[in-house]
Amino acid sequence: MLKKFGLGLAVVGALMFGICTVNTVLVGPVVAGNETGKKVGLAQVPAVVKAAIEKETAGCTVKEIVKKEADGKVCYKVEYVKDGKEKTVGFTEKGAVVECKKIDIAKVPAVVRAAIEKETAGGTVKEIVKKEADGKVCYEVEYVKDGTEKTVELTEEGKRK
Repeated sequence: MLKKFGLGLAVVGALMFGICTVNTVLVGPVVAGNETGKKVGLAQVPAVVKAAIEKETAGCTVKEIVKKEADGKVCYKVEYVKDGKEKTVGFTEKGAVVECKKIDIAKVPAVVRAAIEKETAGGTVKEIVKKEADGKVCYEVEYVKDGTEKTVELTEEGKRK
């Protein structure tokens, strides 16, 4: 009887391993492919953006530059370290600074908080970044759900951007 039970466990384990492998190899990249953004070097950004980045991050260590496209517009998200603290700043393709700051969910308007809770239900929020540009505000939420890192952008009204 123990041999049959052990064999049954081995079969179940093999099936679970196979399902997890298929999920990781085939489904994971498709879901992760929804992320927009491409890492670029300082030499790859337009001159006006490069000058703005160098001015804003003078004396700091730039960790990463990500080129993002949304609604036909290009922006650059720059992560850097200043005085031992990680900071993020964004730039339009014309070199204008887009105000970005990490905030706590308690400081998010109620309608946006409700949208975040709905979107991330069953997951874990990693970070919320409030972005301000051209008089408009949006919230970028990074979270983990079903083992996959995801990002969603929400307007001030709590709608997907």
